[in-house]
Amino acid sequence: MTPMTPLPPLPQTTPMTPMKHLAEWRFLPLFARARSLGRTAVAAGLLLIALAVAGGRTVRTGIDAPITLPLAVLVPVALAAVIGAGTHEPMPHLDRLSNGRVLRMRARYAVLTLLVTGAGTWLMTPAATGAPDVLAQGPEVAVRNLAALTGATLACATVLGAELSWPPAVLLLGAALFLGRTGTAAPLWSWLTAPQGSTPALATACALTGLGIGLYVPYGDGGLRHRLRRS
Repeated sequence: MTPMTPLPPLPQTTPMTPMKHLAEWRFLPLFARARSLGRTAVAAGLLLIALAVAGGRTVRTGIDAPITLPLAVLVPVALAAVIGAGTHEPMPHLDRLSNGRVLRMRARYAVLTLLVTGAGTWLMTPAATGAPDVLAQGPEVAVRNLAALTGATLACATVLGAELSWPPAVLLLGAALFLGRTGTAAPLWSWLTAPQGSTPALATACALTGLGIGLYVPYGDGGLRHRLRRS
């Protein structure tokens, strides 16, 4: 009886060392160029300039109970839509077959984009005036809403794709503006207009941000939709 030939040993995966993590940053410009993130950066910069110029002006809106809001409330919606558009992947089928490098690049894109736009929003948003009739004032509210709406767009990008990642941000803002703030259930949709220091609004923002990044990093542009179709 011929003895069985032993199987070759499985290849050993080399752990990621700090030097390897540092070396991977050189792929970030290639990642950005492949996804046309230069245009995303220009659009975000123009929105931040608009925030600095007109963010302190107010607008009165609503149906049953009109409310007064600063225009700074609208800019995080547009910024979130721009960030969602930046999740477009020109060759998603290849990204799904790649190793963990693409996942780490997605994580860096999401975190760095949130940090940079969040810092710009904080600096460009006018300070709260203290007027009791104007809701959602101040840079803290703007950054909170930016993080929440970005998380919603990232999560939507994994299902509907980058080109249709913006509807959740628009719908959340529309609900906050037009469904009113009265009633026990109103905080479920009006948290975008909550004042600084609102714990429920901050918790909602943290949950949406974590959900968006948690889905975008492993699935990317339309990846969750692809996974659901295969299952």
